[in-house]
Amino acid sequence: MGSAQRLRNGNTLVTKSAFGRIFEVDRGGQVCWEYVVPYFSAYGDKEAARLFPDATNAIFRAYRYTPDEVPWLRV
Repeated sequence: MGSAQRLRNGNTLVTKSAFGRIFEVDRGGQVCWEYVVPYFSAYGDKEAARLFPDATNAIFRAYRYTPDEVPWLRV
């Protein structure tokens, strides 16, 4: 699990899925900002819950959109 998205400004948005972390790095590798999902929950699937018994804040993927890509949010 996880993903990386190259942004228009040359930065990269990274999703570190198992740790619930989303962050952006610049071309030099410096972290611009980060967000860690503060909500933890157990897996609903029995097999996954058996393999991962602890509550997790895992996320699958994240995308960053520019305002022009989300026109219904314009004010």
